[in-house]
Amino acid sequence: MVDVKIDPVGWGPIHRVFYPYNLMTVFQVLSLRYGAVFMKRLLFLFFLVATGCSEKTHETQVFATANKAADIIAEAKPPSGRVLRYGIFSPVRGGKVVESEQTTTGKALSNLVMTFIRETEQIPIKKDRLLAYQYRLSNIPVKGYVELRRVLQHPAFTRPDGTVTTGSNYTIKKKVERNEVFAYDVYGLNETYEMVAGEWIFQIWYQDRKLVEQKFTTYWTDEEV
Repeated sequence: MVDVKIDPVGWGPIHRVFYPYNLMTVFQVLSLRYGAVFMKRLLFLFFLVATGCSEKTHETQVFATANKAADIIAEAKPPSGRVLRYGIFSPVRGGKVVESEQTTTGKALSNLVMTFIRETEQIPIKKDRLLAYQYRLSNIPVKGYVELRRVLQHPAFTRPDGTVTTGSNYTIKKKVERNEVFAYDVYGLNETYEMVAGEWIFQIWYQDRKLVEQKFTTYWTDEEV
């Protein structure tokens, strides 16, 4: 195989009779749809209008309050994920086989460049065929890189050393940008012994939460596909 590597401050008289708790649900819904950046701008305008502030110092204070409220809303949203694209891919270049103690076969593909063939969960078995999917993770409360757990369950096959394997489970690191991760998960049918029919289940976990799952079924066929 091969796995690829408000606290409101200084609001003025109006704040004694008005406190926007009843609007927080609305803000949360909008945040889910448009994101934290949009919400910070919206909250800033809202507080600006509500307070009638005109002084620059007060304006800065309101902006800080809006930022804080938006961050609280963002933190309240749980991490989530979804599959963007899946199916059959074909290698274009690279894909050098290297040793790996983490994968189900002890090998992995490095520097792989691939092209999308078609969207399907039914995969005809063919040597060097790639089962792959692209996924997106959102609301990841990490800056820089995040540790994820990549789990694979597949039909049993016997490796050259006589051991039988049915999957793998190991840690991967992915880059986080604006609390999101975009990545591919790939498996290549590079060895004869791993060309087996059955169900393949790919999962991406963050801490104790499963964020993504993609299933494929491999099968033998006499047709050229």
